[in-house]
Amino acid sequence: MIKDADAFKRWMYYTIITLSATLVFDVIIPNGQHLRPQNFEVTNLSTWILSIVWGADTPTNVFPSMHVLGCIGNVAALYDSRKTFSRQWRIIIVILCILCSASTVLVKQHAMIDTVGAVVFAIPILILVYRKQIAVDIKKAASCLHL
Repeated sequence: MIKDADAFKRWMYYTIITLSATLVFDVIIPNGQHLRPQNFEVTNLSTWILSIVWGADTPTNVFPSMHVLGCIGNVAALYDSRKTFSRQWRIIIVILCILCSASTVLVKQHAMIDTVGAVVFAIPILILVYRKQIAVDIKKAASCLHL
């Protein structure tokens, strides 16, 4: 994003708004998920890694998912910055963001409601932050239709 300061600023505005609002929401309405088993036995490398993840990232204040909000912002910035990312990098980053969002559900950090909540919360913020870019894209699409 060094090559595109305006896109970087929009990415930061989105990130600051969504993550700050989520923190305020979590202070006002504390929440959590009880998805993890109570008796969890470490038997191999995978369960050992999972126990470390669970120990570091407790399932408290999980709605909406900040992991998913961050991934949505990253993908928005990726497509907003026309100067920075090649097609291959765009594909790789989108795949990694999808995997990151899915992994939060699969390791029982979040329930699907947290993921859906993040998407619903992100949409108006994306429209607010990227409204000028959206308007330009709509005008370009409309002009292409008149050809």
